Amino acid sequence: MDEATKYVVLLQEHSGGLLDTHMLSVEVYARKSRLLKCLQALKRAAAMAPAGQPALHRSVVRFLVQLQEKRAELDPAVETVLALELADSGTWGMPGLNKSAADYNEDYIKTHAKSSILHGVAAAWSLLHASKGDVSKMARAVELVLKVDVGAATTLSEALLAKVMLKEDMGFGADEITQFCAKARTRFPLATAFAAQ
Repeated sequence: MDEATKYVVLLQEHSGGLLDTHMLSVEVYARKSRLLKCLQALKRAAAMAPAGQPALHRSVVRFLVQLQEKRAELDPAVETVLALELADSGTWGMPGLNKSAADYNEDYIKTHAKSSILHGVAAAWSLLHASKGDVSKMARAVELVLKVDVGAATTLSEALLAKVMLKEDMGFGADEITQFCAKARTRFPLATAFAAQ
């Protein structure tokens, strides 16, 4: 992780204008439990990303879950800074960060979950992550994904990414993957990745 941090610093210096730089920074600092640095990267990403950007939403939920888990271990000064920044998150483009991860995701579900397949997947992933893998939430996660229209605005790469996330990151079963593939096949009838098994 030390090598990754060095690359992140270089990227921030030389490619600070790219959203991917800050999303990578969030990932690295979250893995190192450097919550202030993680929050700083989230703020930079929020300034560049469109409202409801799915990858940013997942990063925010991961951050909020980690913050809740580590709160007892935090230095009081760090906790104070984090609390002030999160309470003021609306001024830097991400209102509601002073809520729990589950409540923050519920707001996202109401406003963005049906915007695209990746938004639906982000909402479902966040639901499962915030509940720490509670299997009773799986039915709702499946519903969030399968209710989204795989319409004309969906690209093939988005549909393929969604399928991979459903299978590998969220543990959807074969039946749910088959249902998703059937929906995706209506948009991409020639894509072998969605062919009937």
